[in-house]
Amino acid sequence: GRLGTEGESQPVKTERGDYTGFYRLLVAALDSGGAPPVDPKDAVATLEIVEAARGSHALRQVMCLQSV
Repeated sequence: GRLGTEGESQPVKTERGDYTGFYRLLVAALDSGGAPPVDPKDAVATLEIVEAARGSHALRQVMCLQSV
């Protein structure tokens, strides 16, 4: 992928996901009552970024995020 601002970007290495490991940790957290593998606040922040990216594409304009 690429990451940057208008007029300037640079390549960023794409990391391979590990859904099997994620769900293994999620099951363990649900069974034990422990912490989930991803902080819910981080999950919400990620969704806000994805929605801003989709909106940016649809409207063909830069979207500003308040806080992430």
